[in-house]
Amino acid sequence: MNSFFSYESKFSQVLMKIVDIICSSLLWVICSIPLITIGASTKALFHVTRVGLNGEDGYIFKKFWDGFIDNIKGSLIMWMIQGALLLVLSYDAFVLSHLAKNSIVFAFLYYVNYFFILYVIVWAIYACAYNNRFKQSTKVILKNSALLAIGYLPYSFMIIVVFLAAVLLLYYARITILILPAINTLFADSLMEKIFRKHMSKEDLEKIQQKEEEKKFKR
Repeated sequence: MNSFFSYESKFSQVLMKIVDIICSSLLWVICSIPLITIGASTKALFHVTRVGLNGEDGYIFKKFWDGFIDNIKGSLIMWMIQGALLLVLSYDAFVLSHLAKNSIVFAFLYYVNYFFILYVIVWAIYACAYNNRFKQSTKVILKNSALLAIGYLPYSFMIIVVFLAAVLLLYYARITILILPAINTLFADSLMEKIFRKHMSKEDLEKIQQKEEEKKFKR
């Protein structure tokens, strides 16, 4: 019985993982309340996913804060740009929804507009993950993440489908806000890590593999 509840038992490890997921999701919600900080809090959630939820040591609160304040200026600028685009496209969708009733052309533009809304959402997710993984200028991060979102459409499609499924689930079950942000980020991070590694140098890949081997050895 004691071994079942011990720190190193499978049960305790799973329980702590669930607690970490809930804490990470709540931190994201709290830090996203000002709206302008959504980009920084999402980037922080990716940071927690990479160095916390995936098995590395460290307190979730500290990891989240480290990710939040790291390049916070760049995170704010990127989200202001992408958030402004989403507002404009959302307004266009509202206008086109009325015009589409009497015109096939506007009906077509209505759906095209929604395609761009989904693309900006995916672009924002890529940008947050990219900002967490690489130390580059805001301009480069925006450009490269936009290109990756287009260049890896199958991955982007899976990311947006899971994102929309999470939004739908949240709409019907608000309590899922306790886990959905972290779980959604875990899924997106696992896909984008595959993309990022395709563009990393041989030296960087060797460092990552060395860290992964050390992690397996500790387990």
